[in-house]
Amino acid sequence: MLRGPTCTWTTWCLAVLIWPSYAQVTALTHATIIDGTGRPALKDTTVLIEGGTIRAIGPAARVKIPAGASTVDLGGKFVIPGIINLHGHVGLTKGLIADASNHTRENIESDLRTYATYGVTTVVSLGHDNEQVIAVRDEQLRAAGSQEPGFSQPGRGSRFEAGIPWPSLPS
Repeated sequence: MLRGPTCTWTTWCLAVLIWPSYAQVTALTHATIIDGTGRPALKDTTVLIEGGTIRAIGPAARVKIPAGASTVDLGGKFVIPGIINLHGHVGLTKGLIADASNHTRENIESDLRTYATYGVTTVVSLGHDNEQVIAVRDEQLRAAGSQEPGFSQPGRGSRFEAGIPWPSLPS
């Protein structure tokens, strides 16, 4: 289980991977890569990122780091794929209260930053969304290099009556 500084570094590494530094070259060195396929972890690995794109992943001894590149030593740390949340309600909860009145731009963006901190790169918001949520989603779709997780949502969600989705109710 990843805890403490390892989680912090893992999250930081994910942030570096999605950071919009288009001219910058960054080398994450000596990391342990968990690729999510079930294969064994790759130890002492270098990840070379150029212009926001991963250009190389391989054994630290074989990946050539260009002169002038920023280097981050991740010895003893892990890099993992971005996590996808397939059931979220972005902006709905503030503290312990879930209510539609919490759908403010500030709360929506706070939720997205929190997701990013935990390594979540994509969120599917499952309805109950108002114009603010839809506006933030649309802005993200237009903006390249957003540092917050991307998210999709179905609109205002489905209504249920008597346990049956509203469009399916008999006439």
